[in-house]
Amino acid sequence: MKIKTIATKIFFILSLFLLIDCNKKIDTQKPDTQAAEIISRISDTKSKILEFQKDGKRLCQNEGDCLFLSFWDFDGTILKGDCSEGLTENGKQIYKGMDELAIEGGYSTVFAKDKFEDFEKEYKKLDLSRGHLVAYEFLAQIYKGQDRKKMEAFSATQFENSFHNYYFKQSIEVLDHMRLQKDFRVFVISASPDFFVKGAANTIKLPLTQIRGINVEDKEGKLTNRLIFPINYAQGKTESVQKIVNEVLAEGKYKNVFVLAGFGNSYHTDGEFLSYIAKQDLPAGKPISVMVNGGKSPAEYDGLFYTVNHVLTVK
Repeated sequence: MKIKTIATKIFFILSLFLLIDCNKKIDTQKPDTQAAEIISRISDTKSKILEFQKDGKRLCQNEGDCLFLSFWDFDGTILKGDCSEGLTENGKQIYKGMDELAIEGGYSTVFAKDKFEDFEKEYKKLDLSRGHLVAYEFLAQIYKGQDRKKMEAFSATQFENSFHNYYFKQSIEVLDHMRLQKDFRVFVISASPDFFVKGAANTIKLPLTQIRGINVEDKEGKLTNRLIFPINYAQGKTESVQKIVNEVLAEGKYKNVFVLAGFGNSYHTDGEFLSYIAKQDLPAGKPISVMVNGGKSPAEYDGLFYTVNHVLTVK
């Protein structure tokens, strides 16, 4: 009896170790599983629309009948951290943001090269006293008089040298899946300055026209401080989605344009446009709105978004 009891205990302990090991493997595979699930849902909805018939005729019978879109927030959704503000973890700066780099590089016409701390104080003061929107607008306005192309080129260098290492692997996997389909367009709508976030174009392989940040008017190629609306923040992001859809329809190339997916990382700044996308009534299938590392959902959004936790980066 004792031998059987000891053998039973050993078997139990070994089984426990195997179970723990299997659970570890499942945990490490979870992010990829989430990306695969998102891709599967988007593909399923697209297939259902392609097969959908109205009055005995498919909506998407011929090339050019249908175009599919997705909309992405950038900072915290594609990029770990913030391209304007940088990334700090446990009190250690992982990379500088574009504002610090641009001010130190002499690109700001408001703050001198050695006055980044003054900029930070003003930015935080605006954020606390007048809110996120005004603070974000301020970021795009302190480069008045600077050449837009030079700003975009400077930003592109930072993305190619450093920032792209901090893209979430799963976000890039999903984005690439859609980007590589000829009847799909991916758009980025960001609250970072337009001339900063457009620097990501080469590294996420999107045309400049499909990346939109908070923008200001030009005068002979020079930036002004006059904002261009809508502003990509909260309700403004929903307005940007609607504006872009109308722009695509105005091209006259497509009879039908369908938004299949939205991606964000903040219930506060992205919740409205993600909700707008999730609540669409498509001809067939369901759109998906994905919340990346967003934490606990407010009651108004409960059950509306597909929530994921992205940890792995390209680096």
